[in-house]
Amino acid sequence: MKAWFAILQESEISQLHTASEIAVFMAIKSFCANGKQTASLSSREIAQRAKCHHQTVIRIVKQLLKLGVIETLGFDKHNGGETFIYKVSRNETPTLSKGVAPRDKGVAPRDEGVAFEGSKHHKVKRKKEEKKFSSEKKALTSRNSLTPCTQIETWQIAMDFGIAWEAVVAKEREILELIDSGEYAARKYKGKTLYLTLKQWLRMGIAKGYIPKLEDTELIYQESQKPAEGTK
Repeated sequence: MKAWFAILQESEISQLHTASEIAVFMAIKSFCANGKQTASLSSREIAQRAKCHHQTVIRIVKQLLKLGVIETLGFDKHNGGETFIYKVSRNETPTLSKGVAPRDKGVAPRDEGVAFEGSKHHKVKRKKEEKKFSSEKKALTSRNSLTPCTQIETWQIAMDFGIAWEAVVAKEREILELIDSGEYAARKYKGKTLYLTLKQWLRMGIAKGYIPKLEDTELIYQESQKPAEGTK
């Protein structure tokens, strides 16, 4: 993979507050020929260059738009999907620094707190959660029983998997109907908690092509639909 670069202006640096903001902005600016052109980009393309998760890109892009350091000029058909056309806001402030990201070095570390599905960190974290819930006496929740998930849980699962919130709710309803009818126990399903069972069934649906992934624009809209904490 070829090395890429982006030259940061003093005014840009003064507006970027975190390593993730700098990494995502530099990735976009490099795709835009150091801000001289526009570029049609997916969040995954930006994430690959910025060395972070594509959901982190979606969150950071919204912040960069608010800061005014980038603009979107509409949509474009790109690699079979719909993506934003990006433009870097031009300014006349003198160059202050230059960033280069060769093949073996990342611009910034992945955002802390982001647990990737299937990663070693995620598996260890899940095992710890299961052990914690099995060893402590708590009120029944989706994470320690077959109790329904809260709205914030189903929304977060949808965002983690990059699928429609409605698809998660529909799959949960399917599982609950099996539980209520006695079919879940009769078929001897192994899942002991609704939360983990729901995620496992969704993984299978995605792998088999039954549940489609959302486009970047759809994920951004869905992120704005986040329910309030504690909403059931």
